[in-house]
Amino acid sequence: MEFRQIPGIPSPVSVIGVSVEPPLTGVASTLRAGLLEHAFRQGVNLLDLSSSREPQAAETLVGALRSQPEGLVVLSRLPAGPSDPRPEQWSEVHLRRAVTAAAKRLRRPKLDLLAMDLTEFQTARRADAVATLDALVREGALGGVAVRLPRGGMDPREVDRLLSEHVATFLAPWSLLEREAEHDLLPRLGSVGGRLLALDPHSGGALDGRRALSSPFDRAPGEPPPDLAELRRQMAPVLALGFLTSGRRRTLVEAAIRFALDPREVAAALCPLVDPKLTEAICGFERSAPFTSEERHRLGLPAAIAPS
Repeated sequence: MEFRQIPGIPSPVSVIGVSVEPPLTGVASTLRAGLLEHAFRQGVNLLDLSSSREPQAAETLVGALRSQPEGLVVLSRLPAGPSDPRPEQWSEVHLRRAVTAAAKRLRRPKLDLLAMDLTEFQTARRADAVATLDALVREGALGGVAVRLPRGGMDPREVDRLLSEHVATFLAPWSLLEREAEHDLLPRLGSVGGRLLALDPHSGGALDGRRALSSPFDRAPGEPPPDLAELRRQMAPVLALGFLTSGRRRTLVEAAIRFALDPREVAAALCPLVDPKLTEAICGFERSAPFTSEERHRLGLPAAIAPS
C-alpha cells in the first residue's frame, strides 16, 4: 500500500481510506468491526467517519475496536446542530468540548481531522470561530480542518480564500465520471501544497458493480417498466470506459482508483466499507497494469513521469 502525506498530519496515510457507516444492531456492529479490521490488514490507516449518518456512533465503534493500526488517521465531523445555528454553537467552549468528546469516543489523544461542509465553515467564519479552530490545531488538540466542497464545481475565489485561511485539506468528488475538481481545485492545491481526499471514486457504485446489484428490472407491483433509452443514457459513460478493461489488464474497480490517485495533489481515495472482497480489490489496485500512454491521452491525463 502506498502512503501519502496530508498537511499538518505527522503520520502518512494510506492512499485508500474507508468511509465507515455505523451498524444498526449489535450483531451488525460485530460484523462491521470485522470489516474494519480486515481493511486494516490490507494496509488501510485512514478512516472517514464524516460521511456517516451518525458520525458519533461511528466514533464509538472505532473506539471499541480491539486494536487500531499504528499511525491511524481519523476524519470526523461535529454533531449536527440546529437548522438555525445559534451563536453558542460556535463558541470557544462548545467547540473545545465537541473536539474533546470526539477524541474520547475514539479513545485517541486527539481528533486528527475535523471535516466541515463549505456552508458550515462559512458559518463558522461569520461567527469568528475559525480562530478557535486554529488555536485547537496550534495546541495539538486537533490535527487540522478539512473542508468538503459541493458537487458541481467551485468558485475559484472561494478556494483561494480558504487557502488563505490555512485550510489545506479538501474533500470533493473526483472520479472517472466526475471531474469538476480538475480545473479550479487541483491546480490551486498543487501550487501551495494542499491535498484532496477524493470522495466517491467509484461514482456511487457505477464503477465497482454495486449499482448493478439492484437491477433496474426489479420493480414493485404497479411500477412502470424501465425506460430503456434512459438506461442507455445512464450507462453510456460507463460503457465508454471499456478501453480501460480490454484485454483484462485491469478491472474497472482498479482503473477508477488508478485515475483518482493519479494527481499527486490527491492524498487518498475514500471508498465505502462494503464487503471484504471489494475492499481487497480496491486495496490491491497496484497489482493492475498502469495506464498506457494511449490510455492516459484518451483520459486527458498528463504524460507519465519516467522513473529517474
